[in-house]
Amino acid sequence: METADILSMGEWGLSLFSRNKARKQYKSQESAFKEQAALNMHIGAFNAAVAEHAGEEESTAIFNETKRIYGEQRVKFAQMGIEMSGSPMFVMGETLSMGMKKYQESKFNTNVNMMNTRYAAIAATSTAKANAESARWGARGENVNIFKDVLQGVKMLSSMASSGGGLDVFGLFKGLF
Repeated sequence: METADILSMGEWGLSLFSRNKARKQYKSQESAFKEQAALNMHIGAFNAAVAEHAGEEESTAIFNETKRIYGEQRVKFAQMGIEMSGSPMFVMGETLSMGMKKYQESKFNTNVNMMNTRYAAIAATSTAKANAESARWGARGENVNIFKDVLQGVKMLSSMASSGGGLDVFGLFKGLF
């Protein structure tokens, strides 16, 4: 057997080994990306629940503070003997109006935060799923490349055997099957 033939066989074996390693790496990546996608959905749901809870607490606090201030104003005006008409009613109405505006803004911001966290989770999950799909196809591509390399190796070995090198192609594979 010629040195070039030995080098060709070594190159062929190395190619098969590296393609198999790449295939395994793609499969590992696919698995990791699938786990990441599932985790992203859980994190998104958790973050949305946290945003909702925090928003509800903030809104309730604003509402309760508005009621407290309004009640305090009524008591103070009554203690001072001021009738509840005219400018005192205007002041109290402004207190309620501003408090309800802050309350509604808090509710709106809560909904926006919940939607943003859900969207971020969906986007991250989508990216992870796309990466998993890409890795899956990468592994399939390596399977095709491995098959092509095996065919190339069989042709190379057959060529060596037919050129009078005395190589038994099928004898090399006896231990494999």
